[in-house]
Amino acid sequence: MISRMERKILAIVLTVMMFVTTIYTGGVTVNAADFEKVQITEISAGVKIDTEIKKDNDMVLYHFVPQETGKYHFHSIESGDTQGVILDSNKQILKDASDDGQANVDFSIKMGLTADESYYLGVDYYLDIEEGKIT
Repeated sequence: MISRMERKILAIVLTVMMFVTTIYTGGVTVNAADFEKVQITEISAGVKIDTEIKKDNDMVLYHFVPQETGKYHFHSIESGDTQGVILDSNKQILKDASDDGQANVDFSIKMGLTADESYYLGVDYYLDIEEGKIT
């Protein structure tokens, strides 16, 4: 039997869980039209890139074509609250991330990619008011 105190604690926990679930929208919203006027830079596997982000600017986009089929890892390094997204050749979202799931807020995306297929990596800060360098 659940005591009166345990019921109160359970009610508080469930209320907090509902609140957190309600306010968390999650994910990154991106449309192909968002990238019509964006400069796209070519990148290749194994290259570390510094991306300069200005306040209220669009996500920075990189194009890449893997030479080998396999698992690839895209991530930011001690760059603040960042987000990343992998898009297919039609600029449709394949996978996105805003936190790596660890103690920091860098994004981390691991996924299998097919050789000779075209992909895009989008990089930005999670909040539009942030600016700086994402590595």
